[in-house]
Amino acid sequence: MNQKRFRTAAAGVILLLCGCIVALERKAVAAADAGTATQPATADVTIGDMTPHTKGPYTAFLCPFNAKRFRLTGTESATITPAFPAGTKLVWSWPMRSAPTVIGFLQVAGYGNYYNTVPQTPISPQQVNQIKTLTVSHDLSFSGTENGFNVIYDYFLTRTANGNDNHLFEIEVFIHTSGAAAKYIRSVTQIGRTTISGIKWTVTIDPAAHPPDILFMPANQADVSAGTIDLKAMHDYLISKGRIMGNEFYNGHSLGVETIQGNGKLTVKSASATYVRLKE
Repeated sequence: MNQKRFRTAAAGVILLLCGCIVALERKAVAAADAGTATQPATADVTIGDMTPHTKGPYTAFLCPFNAKRFRLTGTESATITPAFPAGTKLVWSWPMRSAPTVIGFLQVAGYGNYYNTVPQTPISPQQVNQIKTLTVSHDLSFSGTENGFNVIYDYFLTRTANGNDNHLFEIEVFIHTSGAAAKYIRSVTQIGRTTISGIKWTVTIDPAAHPPDILFMPANQADVSAGTIDLKAMHDYLISKGRIMGNEFYNGHSLGVETIQGNGKLTVKSASATYVRLKE
């Protein structure tokens, strides 16, 4: 995720979110190039930090990008089954702090090319106005320290296909929203409210982020632990509001956990994407 700040007006607490920075991104690519990415499992396998796993178009990758910066020591791991991404069990434990910051992003169901975590079976990038269908479906169970984590879909729209060095927008779709995240979302520029996939969404943008960060949060801040979300409809809404043009490239997305503090766990009962380009 890109840098951004969550501010609480009452406490003046700043929570800084920093994305999988270029150095870590390069490590991920180097690991894949070196053949260290674990491939489809024939039995359960447990991965730790900075170890890509892939099966078909899906990936997993645990990236505690802020742990070293803030001198934090914690644990996190994902147990992956042969049915990956279904069956993945994620656990994490980090210290409680007076001014908590996002520690990392734990990707449990990446699809396509998400920030250079390239899958075993690549997908073809496409400009968003040339996509016929793009939906994501999931069934998750999760629990953890209150205000200790977010669960999101996260991805970047780019100027060119697979343009990991030319991000135009980041899009985040929250399916579990911490209190601090909700305050941040409500504090930035409002785009509007819209109902997509039976959910009323609050939609905002942080134009000061690099790239600008577009955020979809359920208006009632409820969890969306299971369901199908129409990402194409979200793109269409953003085009109608003049926030994106439609010629930006979609390359893939990720489903995962932003860790903040404390303990938590998440189980992927199922996760999938349906992606059809107009030219297909």
